[in-house]
Amino acid sequence: PALDGTLFAFDVRDGQDPWKVGGIEARLQAPPIVQDSTLHLVDQAGNVTAIDLVARSVLWTSKAVPAGRARPVYQGGHLVFLSVTGEVAGLDTARRGATVVRFSVPGSFSAPPIPVSAQDLIFCSEAGLVMRVNRVLGQVVWTLDLQKTLKAPGVLRGNQLFVSPQKDTLIGIDVEAGVRTYHWVHTPAATRAPLSGSDRIYFVHGSELTAFGPGTDGYRLAWTFLAESPILAGPVVQGDALYLGDEKGNLYRLAGNE
Repeated sequence: PALDGTLFAFDVRDGQDPWKVGGIEARLQAPPIVQDSTLHLVDQAGNVTAIDLVARSVLWTSKAVPAGRARPVYQGGHLVFLSVTGEVAGLDTARRGATVVRFSVPGSFSAPPIPVSAQDLIFCSEAGLVMRVNRVLGQVVWTLDLQKTLKAPGVLRGNQLFVSPQKDTLIGIDVEAGVRTYHWVHTPAATRAPLSGSDRIYFVHGSELTAFGPGTDGYRLAWTFLAESPILAGPVVQGDALYLGDEKGNLYRLAGNE
């Protein structure tokens, strides 16, 4: 989505622009969420727009989301939004965006929540407080204070959540017990993970994308990529390729094993 409210769809094979949808009133700040043939957008004012990707038309809009660059995730038929100030709202997509849950979590947030079960989400505050919360009841299951700044979204692998406070640091958390299981810091002498392989995890730190891969004794830094300006969209994995968008409007296609 563009900041002026126009949605562009690109063909991933050649980067062309086959169609676009306009008329969305406010600035779009969060990446879209696609579920089946419906795309959901949230703008800076807290409006949600559902677009039929087949008909290329707007299905419905809702104004029930907390304002302030709320980031959406899809879980069990609901769109769950988290604002930078910790306001959470759940919208039922089958009921044209009707609000079905609303609560707050403590802290400031740059990353969206992460679904870990049918009803539970992981929230990672910028101050390093990691929380597992039941979104139906709005109750905290466990908390873990990493005392590290967290701005890059975490990555879930099985029962482990990986977070990267800095581009050369990786922390693993058991999402069932809420305990730290892994802490690795890259040094110039450290062996990098092999370039080949599909089990990659990616983190964005400003203009830099870092890729971690499994080594002989856990995940290790595999490679880094520096964009021309801060990365605002992605990475999106499509087959063996990665797609990124930066602040200057550049779209990057990267090979995942390079």
